[in-house]
Amino acid sequence: LLTKSRDLYKEGFDRAKDTYCGINAAAKSLLIGGDQIGVGEAIAKEVAELLPKDITPDMGYWDAATVAEVVLISGDLQKAARFYKEAVALAPTEIGGHATTFRQVKGIAAAVGLSEESYQDLQEVFAHLKG
Repeated sequence: LLTKSRDLYKEGFDRAKDTYCGINAAAKSLLIGGDQIGVGEAIAKEVAELLPKDITPDMGYWDAATVAEVVLISGDLQKAARFYKEAVALAPTEIGGHATTFRQVKGIAAAVGLSEESYQDLQEVFAHLKG
């Protein structure tokens, strides 16, 4: 089911170059694991080419979170934490969106074998969800 979902997102990305479809195809590839991790990283690079390189104040939450996720998949955990923090600041009341984003962060971290300690800065961005 995960592979089918990824394939559909990938098809949408290939057809429309929609960054939402692209980042979901990339993340699902990581979650599939194995040789699909490289596929996910390659898709994320394609998505990155379509996105701004920084978070801007006029971005919506999901666009900003997509930029942050591309950075996370690239392996730059510190920059990803900074970008996720900026995304959360753009929409501080979007708690449901933050929770969805944090689940994705944790899934990606597990898929690529990050220890809890190695992505502590990312977890702190979403500390407001605990409680």
